[in-house]
Amino acid sequence: QNVVLAPAALVLLRISLLIATATKMRYGSLASASPPAVRRLVAWLAMTTPPTPLDLSGDGGCLMTTLREPLPTAARASAGVYATVRFRAALADGTVLHDSWEGEAPPLQVRVGAEPSDAALGWDLALPRMRVGQQVRLECGPSYAYGDAGAPPLIPPSSPVTFELELLSVRDLMSSHNPDEVDFVERYRELVATKERAKAGRATEGRATEGR
Repeated sequence: QNVVLAPAALVLLRISLLIATATKMRYGSLASASPPAVRRLVAWLAMTTPPTPLDLSGDGGCLMTTLREPLPTAARASAGVYATVRFRAALADGTVLHDSWEGEAPPLQVRVGAEPSDAALGWDLALPRMRVGQQVRLECGPSYAYGDAGAPPLIPPSSPVTFELELLSVRDLMSSHNPDEVDFVERYRELVATKERAKAGRATEGRATEGR
């Protein structure tokens, strides 16, 4: 019979184990608190501790929780690449809007860093932080999903949406021979350059104002 511990009991158990381990190491029972045992304890704590969401937007409107870690050497979905993504989207009441894991729905290809965006704003914040093989959950408020208008009748106005994303692959457009993709890269470069010029102009203007 499986025993399910309440969160408070689980926390107390973790604290007790840590105290017991520290006590044994301090008073000489090193055999029973050997490094392998400590490593197993740390691994157990890591598996039973819920992951902490990362606030991508800075205002709590887009929270990312990693469900599966990628390999450290996996390619990153940096700006200017095509990302192939398997995803699930659901409303707060559990209504599933899309599920690439079910049926024959194909993964989606999006251009990372495209303006206008190929996806929801929450994706724009999450994808550049992801690596191939990583799976995350995004809890997006309306501003980072489908906005105040929504997409009736499927998505009501001002709806928060929860996404699960799995980054399957990335393709660098810099090495592409497709004219449309080459054009996208050039437009993206110009967009970045324009933003940098505008930023430098505002900084210069600010220094001039302070010097008056």
